[in-house]
Amino acid sequence: MTNTALAGASAPAAGPALRPRVAQLLAAIRADGGQWSTGRVQTWRRNTGSPDTQRGTARRDLEHLARLGHLDTRGPHNGRYYTRRGAR
Repeated sequence: MTNTALAGASAPAAGPALRPRVAQLLAAIRADGGQWSTGRVQTWRRNTGSPDTQRGTARRDLEHLARLGHLDTRGPHNGRYYTRRGAR
């Protein structure tokens, strides 16, 4: 597997390749900006014709992108959301 950067995007650090589902989510976050919660990820996936995503899957995808340095984690545990790294 190769690590391919998304067009027009610079990754915080070289690392493992992202699964297509997670890479698409990162591209949407970069394009749309704002706050991304698990509910927003689920809605976005439904609206883009993706298979229904369980809340736990959406949460893991956001946490994974945060661990890789793409997203900042914000808010309390029961109201957590994520923003693009460096965005206000």
